[in-house]
Amino acid sequence: SVAGTLAETYLTSRGIHGNIPGCVRFGMTPRYWDNSGPGPRRPAMIAACQDVDGHVVGIQRTFLDARGRKTSDTPRMSLGQIRGGALRLGPVAPHIHLATATEDALALTRMFPGASVWATFGDAHLEHVALPTIVRHVTLCGDADDAGRAAVANAQTAMRNRVIVVDAIFPHAGKDFNEEWVRLHA
Repeated sequence: SVAGTLAETYLTSRGIHGNIPGCVRFGMTPRYWDNSGPGPRRPAMIAACQDVDGHVVGIQRTFLDARGRKTSDTPRMSLGQIRGGALRLGPVAPHIHLATATEDALALTRMFPGASVWATFGDAHLEHVALPTIVRHVTLCGDADDAGRAAVANAQTAMRNRVIVVDAIFPHAGKDFNEEWVRLHA
């Protein structure tokens, strides 16, 4: 749970209030492991990455400082298998919305109540996400910058080759959907 933690403070600062699914949590986790074992534990928002069958195969950690802000030194680090998987903020459904970042996906769940929203943990992973066969329509929710538009274009090609109906939306009031959510609902 994120309730009462630095992860809740962080998400609140990003305009994300209320219920947060259990696949996003707070934890104290090492940034690294070396020959002597794990490094010191640091506060982090932890998002679960599920494979095509729904098994958790990795996590993405967003490291936070003592005030609940992203750290300045490599704030996002992953463990396990991320490529091909997704953070599932909704069930497997015939139509899903697919974003690249946890915060954007959480904002999209507020913008499109009832939609099944997933996130791929980065632009580079968008075209590689493995989708259950029940998914026949994907709305790609990209960032409104060159990298985001390129990632969406690559994902559109990859998904159309898998005979999936695909469309795309981009934010109009910010670089990404979390920024748009904050600007329109602050």
